[in-house]
Parts: sequence; C-alpha cells; structure tokens
Amino acid sequence: MGNTSLINGERRSKSDLIFEVLGDLDELSSSIGIVRSILSSTTKERAYQQELNTELLVVQRLLIPMGGQIATPPPKTSPYSISQVQIDQLEGYQIERMKGMSLKGFIIPGALTLSAALDMARAISRRAERHLVRYIGEQFAQHLQRSQIYLNRLSDYLFVAAREAVMRAGIDET
Repeated sequence: MGNTSLINGERRSKSDLIFEVLGDLDELSSSIGIVRSILSSTTKERAYQQELNTELLVVQRLLIPMGGQIATPPPKTSPYSISQVQIDQLEGYQIERMKGMSLKGFIIPGALTLSAALDMARAISRRAERHLVRYIGEQFAQHLQRSQIYLNRLSDYLFVAAREAVMRAGIDET
C-alpha cells in the first residue's frame, strides 16, 4: 500500500522523488499532446502547423524512453539515453522558431489558446527539470545529466514557440 515498482522490480514509496520526476514527464507529454490537438484545430497556416506538430511529436517520443532511463536506477542501465545530437536538434528547432522575433517586456501568458497551452507545457518542463536536478543530486545519478539539459532546452523551445504563435496571430502580449 502506497508503494510501486521501478523497472527493475524495486519497490519504493509513491512519495519517492523518482515518481515526482516520472509524473512530471507524463504530465509534460500529455500537455504537449494538448498543444498538438489545439494546433491542428486552430491554425490556418498549414506549413507552420505541420512543422510545429512534427517537432512536438519528436519531443513526445523522447519523453517516454527518458522516463524509462530514469525509472532504471543504477547499477542497471537503460538502453536509452538522451544524446547530444537530440539536444542539438531541439536547439535547432528553437533557432528556427526565433527567426524574425524580437522579445521586449514581460510576457503575460494567455493571449491565445495555443500560446497558453505552450506556456503550460513550458512550466511543466521547468518543474520536471527542477525535480530531476534534485533527483540527480540526491541519488548521484550523473548519467541523467543530458536528460536534465534536454528538459532545460525544451522549456526554452516551448517559450519561443508560444511567442511565435502569438506573433503569427498579430497579438501584443506585453
């Protein structure tokens, strides 16, 4: 009661920090799914919709094995880990989204549904990163540092994607 198993069969309390991290990743993937559903029903720019949807799907597909790696505590190792190539790919997405954008002033989320959903995913990504940083420190889990970097870059990407959505809609968020 109040316990659950990791991939290796080890039983831990449901209040263990590892389950906070795994729950954050699950919530993050679900929130990105909401973004994708909003995107498909609201934007009329087909190329933009397809590009953003593809990028977000790449992210969702990485979050699942990232959770598997986190749920496999040492000394066992997961066959999957975030690579520098995947981090670089995400940074490339962000650079593309930033083209022609200038940010000034503070941002108040909620200018439109799509940007608000992207901002919610960003906030969840930041929480997941904070929990993962704590887990890495407490469990000496340095093998998860690339996952932490990926979550950090993901929150930046989601912030930029939200701003781009607002810019494309011609709305001033400040």
